Amino acid sequence: MRRAAGGRKSAETAPSVENGNLNTIETVDVGPLPTILGYALRRAQLAVFKEFQARFEAINIRPSQFGILTVIARNPGIKQTQVSEALYIKRANLVRLLDELEARDLIRRDASVHDRRSHSLNLTAYGTLFVAQMEEIHRQLEDHLADLLGKEAKASLLKMLHLLIASAPGADDLAADYD
Repeated sequence: MRRAAGGRKSAETAPSVENGNLNTIETVDVGPLPTILGYALRRAQLAVFKEFQARFEAINIRPSQFGILTVIARNPGIKQTQVSEALYIKRANLVRLLDELEARDLIRRDASVHDRRSHSLNLTAYGTLFVAQMEEIHRQLEDHLADLLGKEAKASLLKMLHLLIASAPGADDLAADYD
């Protein structure tokens, strides 16, 4: 038995295959991890991303692509570097993600009228329709999360998360190495 969050004992078991036989083993003792904020935040992120993936599987969109399409839709002609900075995505990773979206005919890169070395990003006609569909799926996801937490608790949680984000050392350089 292990102690679960809140100090209660947990008798959770997980299936295991040993010598071809299906056995059950006790869950691993994770100690204080469930009471550690960073650990809980990461687990919550994974849970929300899992729900996101289930809802967006039909249109084949990942969270990073959702963010990029959202920013481009609201900022037609935006430069790649601006998207990178706004979403904290490293430029090298952004290029790969843009290539994927361009191959799907969701975005196009246009030569910038002010600086031909840079590109402005725009949705294609298909991309505009796609974003509308994507936004509806996301609205349903947000409604689900609000129902799960309660609207006031969701707003409070967002406020607290933004406080943590703003207070992080180097908050202006949170670019992820992943998408």
